[in-house]
Amino acid sequence: MKTNKEKKELSWKSRNWITAVCTVIIILSIGAFLIITADMVLRDKGEFSYQDAMGDTVVTVGTEEVTLKEIMYYILVAESNYNGAAQIYNEDNLNAFWNINLNFRFLKDLSKDSIMDACIRDQVYYQEALKAGYTLSEEEEEEISDRALEEMDKMTEDQIRYTEYRKQDMVRVLTKIQYAGKYVSHLMEEGYTEKELDSGGEKYEEIAQQYKTEINKKIWNQVTIGKMTINRDYE
Repeated sequence: MKTNKEKKELSWKSRNWITAVCTVIIILSIGAFLIITADMVLRDKGEFSYQDAMGDTVVTVGTEEVTLKEIMYYILVAESNYNGAAQIYNEDNLNAFWNINLNFRFLKDLSKDSIMDACIRDQVYYQEALKAGYTLSEEEEEEISDRALEEMDKMTEDQIRYTEYRKQDMVRVLTKIQYAGKYVSHLMEEGYTEKELDSGGEKYEEIAQQYKTEINKKIWNQVTIGKMTINRDYE
């Protein structure tokens, strides 16, 4: 039978052991927290890599997850269409065109909004077409395949490298657009106008509200229109 002194010593030793274990756990926890925090800080402060983010989701519309790589097609079209105007505006400084201020907003930011709106619109109508049971004929699929090759031929070597596009990537984007176009044509046959069916249009907004849309701002905020598929001076 233990004496009171022995019990006190045992109790003291137990408290010391528990204290030591708790101290070790706290130290390890702090260390782990510091490692995680440091990693997050380094990643936040590190230079953003478009190539590393190509497979990341930039916007989710309903069940469709659109990667940065997929939306690059829309960026490519916008930048290619405006690049000629940018050269006419100031061939020595193409950024000057994209930094034109219109109603207190830069052209590059207005274009960026239009690109995202167009992409979301196509995802909405694409999903509507699938729900309605639309399919593509063999002839339509062949046309998409041919158009994909044509679009790829228009791209410069640098643009192909920047977007990392291959034929199958282009086919995927154009297929969605084809489905969306078919569904829009159906709605227009019902009497709806192009304005009503475009982004911001009454009928479009009615349909679009059925689809939860989330933009990954961590990725999208890094995108600068006018410097994605052309005029890359940050590599």
